[in-house]
Amino acid sequence: MEASRAYWCSYPSPDHYQEGKSEDEKAFLVAEILLELGRINPNEDAHRSLKREDVAEELRKIIREIKETILPSIQISDDLIKAYVLKAFRESLK
Repeated sequence: MEASRAYWCSYPSPDHYQEGKSEDEKAFLVAEILLELGRINPNEDAHRSLKREDVAEELRKIIREIKETILPSIQISDDLIKAYVLKAFRESLK
C-alpha cells in the first residue's frame, strides 16, 4: 500500500469527532450558537441591501425560535448547564 493511502486509512472515522452526544453537551452547543447569533452586528445599510434593523430583528426571531423549539427538546440534567443556557439566551438578545 502506498504511503499516502496508508495515511488516509489511518484517520479515525467521522463519528470519532461527533459532538453533542449527551443532552447536556447538546444544550451547551446550542447556547454557543445563541451567543454567536447574538454577536452578529449587521453593517450599516448599503445600497440595495436589507436594512440593519430588519436583519437584527430577524436574528432575534431566530434566537427566540431556537429557544422555543430546540431547547425544550433537550433534557438538561446539569443545573450549571441550565443556567449557562438561560444566560446565553439573555445575552444573545441584548
